[in-house]
Amino acid sequence: MNISKYATYFHDGTISDVSKKSEDAVFTMRSATLEKDENKDNVPLGRYGAIRGKLYLIKIFDFKINNEHVSLNKLIYKQGEILHLKFYKNQIFLDVIWFSDDGSDIYQELSFSVKDYFFENIPSLVFPGDEDFDGEGRYIGPRIGF
Repeated sequence: MNISKYATYFHDGTISDVSKKSEDAVFTMRSATLEKDENKDNVPLGRYGAIRGKLYLIKIFDFKINNEHVSLNKLIYKQGEILHLKFYKNQIFLDVIWFSDDGSDIYQELSFSVKDYFFENIPSLVFPGDEDFDGEGRYIGPRIGF
């Protein structure tokens, strides 16, 4: 799937996990809702009409947080709201509001220079909070007693 064609739909999307290994990183993410007429390539969508899956960054050779060169070890947060996602050749730009363990929100502008990247579309991927909504996206509250 050519994720760069759908990058703008990740505004107001979610990151639910980040994993790192050596020079690689994987972001588990979902987009905002795509309307049927916006899905021109018939991309398989998950719950609420969102693109759900994993963005793999392969061989990261330059990483910046807020325009400062840092080690990939400085990428410490796991969950957040995507404000901006952009792909340009071998660079990925990601603006995120991270949800920290102490309840504060941290805004970061991330940029990655990578050897390669790809997106694995996983429409069945479950995200925190999915159980609080019905299939049409209406809030029904937490399901208790199941």
